[in-house]
Order: sequence, then structure tokens, then C-alpha cells
Amino acid sequence: MKMIKTLASIGLGATMAACTGQLPGSLLFKQVEEAFEVTGDVNTKVDILWVVDDSSSMDVSQKRLREGFSTFATKYMKPTWDIKLAVIPTDAYMSRSEFSSYLTSVIPGSTGISVSSVSAHMAGIGSSFVNPSNYPTLVNTAAGTFPGGIPYGALNPQWGSSYSTLAAGIHDGPIKSLCFELMPYFFGGVTDCSVRDLRAIGSSSAATCINPLAGQDDLSECVNTTQNNTVHSGKTVISTRPPAGTPGDAAWVSGLIRDFRINASKGSSGHGSERGIDSVLRFIATNEQNPSLKFFRSDSAKLIVFLSDEDDQSMDMSSAGSVGFNPFSDYRCDQAGLIAMNGGTAGITSGAKFCCATSDCRHGKAASALTCASSSVEGQSYTVGICPDPTKLLPVTSARDTMKTYFEGLNGNGEANLSISVITPTTWSGIQALQSARESTDAALNQIKVWAVNKGSRYIELAGYFDSSPAVLDIASANYTPVLDAIGQKIIEKLSTYQLLRTPSNKNELIVQIIRADGSRETVQYDDFEIQGSKLVLTNETLVLGLGVGEQIYINYQPQGES
Repeated sequence: MKMIKTLASIGLGATMAACTGQLPGSLLFKQVEEAFEVTGDVNTKVDILWVVDDSSSMDVSQKRLREGFSTFATKYMKPTWDIKLAVIPTDAYMSRSEFSSYLTSVIPGSTGISVSSVSAHMAGIGSSFVNPSNYPTLVNTAAGTFPGGIPYGALNPQWGSSYSTLAAGIHDGPIKSLCFELMPYFFGGVTDCSVRDLRAIGSSSAATCINPLAGQDDLSECVNTTQNNTVHSGKTVISTRPPAGTPGDAAWVSGLIRDFRINASKGSSGHGSERGIDSVLRFIATNEQNPSLKFFRSDSAKLIVFLSDEDDQSMDMSSAGSVGFNPFSDYRCDQAGLIAMNGGTAGITSGAKFCCATSDCRHGKAASALTCASSSVEGQSYTVGICPDPTKLLPVTSARDTMKTYFEGLNGNGEANLSISVITPTTWSGIQALQSARESTDAALNQIKVWAVNKGSRYIELAGYFDSSPAVLDIASANYTPVLDAIGQKIIEKLSTYQLLRTPSNKNELIVQIIRADGSRETVQYDDFEIQGSKLVLTNETLVLGLGVGEQIYINYQPQGES
């Protein structure tokens, strides 16, 4: 006859010796000595790192992310769960020491230029302008000049060694940048940074980013400048778990929503070489080596979300150290396409020398670098205007290996426990819409038109190495509620799957119960779970959403071959 083993909980030390094991990223079991009965603490720890494109075309996409997050947070950011969120930009790679010389180098032609000839806006600010602490003599406010020229690093004073960390005041709001005419998209685009610069300091804050007042717009309010750097949540890491004594009520969730919406508003003044993958690698190499800043936990399910309207451009940095090395070193350009798009060669091959085969050209610099490979979406081909030399790109497999090594070592169980989701252009109609908006802005600001929108194929490739069915979502969606809900389903997936080291003989022989915090037991109905080989999957979303810290899961089952 069938023997029923007695329940004898012996803690985590015997996990691998018993017959039930944790699926990477799933609930954590506290095992028992024998095969047929297991019970374990519910583990709802999920760490989500958002990597948000902060280049010049991203204002509208960030606005949609802000607007869609409320519904997502109300459903998934449960105070009874233990979820952490942080946001870094796709130019966090600018923390690399290889760019230190570039940051201190002066923009050609900027030495001694007068405010009146370059920036009427700066002249209007006058003596109220406060120079960045790391560039204390940048502007002579009395004379209205840049006596030493404008270093590249002055455009974004936070670029540097701490930029890829969650240090206070950096990634808890939009990136502060120098607001003036030589930053045309930041200054003259939909951001219109002068709105914040000209307002009395202290008269606006994070509140006007989330809830603009009459006559205000969040596209301008969710901006930080070196002059008016007041949009911050004060939390580089957002946690769903309220501190002791704080109720996890609607007011708490509302605060979570506010803080994330501020943190996700990275702005659009970041570097135009979007390197989201390298930014994550820099985050791992810097932030995650600092015990006081460390974000990812060893026993959590982990999720990285990339949001970008261009493909990843992470480089192998083999040219670092060469004379004039900068973030656009080793870039090519589509000269024929740029000439056709702009109706002639003015500014392309002459004048501003945007794309040509000479050493003083902005892109190209060699006859072999005047073409870019075409891409295709839904059978439609297109070619981006500037592109990294494909032989200089960081192999995605190299990034994969670095991430696997880190996360497997962190977890200590040979599993990465990582999923990656990608919000990127996925349809031809979406690419056309985003590109049309980009070209309209280029024309309005009298800038060279460039085909910039591109599907994030490298992000998708990386995601596929960690998840057989990663969430790949359309950045061009007008409504981000379903986009973010798909990411929420990845959280549900992580918290609903259990790996049983031995396959159950029959679903009908399983008893699955939730042991609530008060000791009561709730039996999971057969229709609310399924067996997939040796995996038990809770299929009732409401049931999973109702799980909480302090609760336990109990499973009684008969493995195949036992009697």
C-alpha cells in the first residue's frame, strides 16, 4: 500500500537533498526531509532595473511611460510583495574612465565665444546663473562669456565615475544638463528647458512634474537643468515594502507611483550614442560592487527592462586611448541617404562636415565608413543615418557571458534568475511614425535630418539568452498600459512557478495549500494550477497577486515510481 511520509521541516540547508527545488526566480521553498510533503516561505522578492533611453527623441516615450505606470503599479506593486525598482539611462556608460579625457576637452570653436553671439538665453539669466561645481568658471556671468570654452563634460555635469551608480541625487530624477542654444533638442524641442531655467529657483519641484499646474506641461516640468535642479524623488531605489509602522495603503502606493514616474523621467539631453547594454555592464561593475549601493539581491527574481527607440550601440572600446577618442569614434554614416534626405550636400560633406571622409568630419572619416547596413521590419527596409562600425560593436554574447557570470555567482546556485524585457520599435508603422516626428523636430530646429529610429535587435538577442519567450513590446504604442502589463506578467510568471525535482505521478493526487500569515490554510483548487513536466504552475493570477510576505506554500504529492 502507499506509504505517507511524515512532515519534518529541516530548513534550507537540505534543499537540494529533497525532491523539490526552486525554479530560478520562483518562490523559495524551505524543504522537508522526505519526498511527499514540502512547505516553504513565500518569496516575493523581485528586483527590476529599468534602462531608459535619455537621448533627444525620447521625451514623448518617457511621458507615455509616466502615464502608463499608475495602472501597472496599482496592480503589481503590492505592499505585500517585496519589489525594488531603480532606473538608469542608456548613457550610464559615460562613467567609463576611457571618456575622462573627452569630458575635459573643449568643444571645438567654443573658446572665448560670447553669450550674446551664442546664447541669448544665457544672457537673460545673467548673474543668477550658478556655474556647475565641477566647472566653476564655465560662464563669466558679468561679461556673459565662456572664457575657457565649453568642455563636453559641462553639457552634463554628472557624467563621470559615479554616473553608473545609484548615488544620491543622480538617478532619482531627470539628468541635469546645461540649458542653452548649443543643446538644440533640449533647448528648442518639446522639452523647452528654458521654461525651468527662467523660473525662480525653488518655485517648481517634483510636484509640478507629476501634476503640472495651469499653463504648465510635464514635458517641460520633468526636466532638470544646472540652473534649476529640483525634480528629484529623493529615492534612487524604490521599494514596495513600507517601513515598520507605515501602513501599506493607497497613500503608500500613490507615493510609489510618484517616485517611479520622477525617476523614469531621465530627460532627453543624454548622449546620442545609446549603449544600454554597456550601461548595465557598467552598473554591475560599479554600483553592484559597492555594498552600500548594491541593488540586486541574491535571493530575488531579477528583471531588466530596456526602453529605447534605437538599437544598442555598445562598443568594444578597442580604440580607447587614441587621439581624439570620443563616444562617436568608430562610427560610420549613410552619406547617400543623408544627402537624399536633406536635399543636397550642404552640411553633409561640406560646411558642418556631418558625414565625410576627412579627419575633421563628425562621422565617417574614411571612404570605407560612408555606408551603414540596412535593417528590415515587416518586410520594409530602411537605413539609419549614423551607425557604429559593426566590427567594433561589443558582441552580445560577450555581454551575456559577463551577466551570466555575475548573476550566477550572486545567486550561488548556478542560475542567473534573470529575465529581460525590451520596449522598442517593433512595427513598420510605428517606426514611420517615430521617424516622422523626429524629422519634423530636425526641420523645426534647423538641424540635419537623420534616420535614427531603429528596432532594438541587439537588446532582443540578449533577452533571448535569458528567457525563451521574452517580452518584446512596441515603444510606439500610444497607450503604455498594455505594454507595462506584459512586463507585469513576467513578475507573475516568476512568482507562480515551482520546480519539483521529481515529476508528480498524477495532478489529481496533489494537494496544494496556501498557509496564510494568521495560520489559516487555503486549498488551491485543481483548476488553479497545472503540472508541466516536473513544474507546478499556479494559473490563477488573482491567487498569485494575493500572495504575501509571511505566508507559506504547502505541497503534498506522489512522485512517479513511488509506492
